[in-house]
Amino acid sequence: MIIIFKFNDIKKQKQRPSSLKQGTVSFHEELSLAKEEMDAAFNRFQYAVHPDLIDCYIFQGMAAGKKYSYLLKKMR
Repeated sequence: MIIIFKFNDIKKQKQRPSSLKQGTVSFHEELSLAKEEMDAAFNRFQYAVHPDLIDCYIFQGMAAGKKYSYLLKKMR
């Protein structure tokens, strides 16, 4: 039952602002979104039970972390 809930939770993730799709989002908004993605993946990882979900959240967190690092380097 928990697994079904977690899959539904994935579908309910925050939608990116429409401005991001149009390419008009500011750099700081993009950095903030990457941080939120990292935090969300970590929070979902803490409650994951199924091994496939655990792997999924690990990869999501790593990808968001790399994006965040890239944006920080770009900011310097």
